[in-house]
Amino acid sequence: MTLGRADDLLDIYKLAPDIAVKNRNVEDSDLVEYLIEMAVEAAQTDAKLDAESRGRYKFHFVYSYLFAHVNAEWLDEMEADRIMDFLCDNLNLFNNDTTAI
Repeated sequence: MTLGRADDLLDIYKLAPDIAVKNRNVEDSDLVEYLIEMAVEAAQTDAKLDAESRGRYKFHFVYSYLFAHVNAEWLDEMEADRIMDFLCDNLNLFNNDTTAI
């Protein structure tokens, strides 16, 4: 995916699972596909609950990266929740200003 269009930026979260897998030095395309499916499912569920959520691309990217670790069983869900809480408290994940992070 090449970034440049607004839709590309909104879909950047789909890159997070691949980055997580590469950071772990794992070469498993099936795992990457599974993790991307889980990220898309989470983003769609969030969008059903809150119509504004689609534009929160920073939050969705961070969430997708972190929870790729949970879905791949590299990180416990409770620990991921604590990390996500910390990141939400300390980073401006809900501001669409590209200079916020």
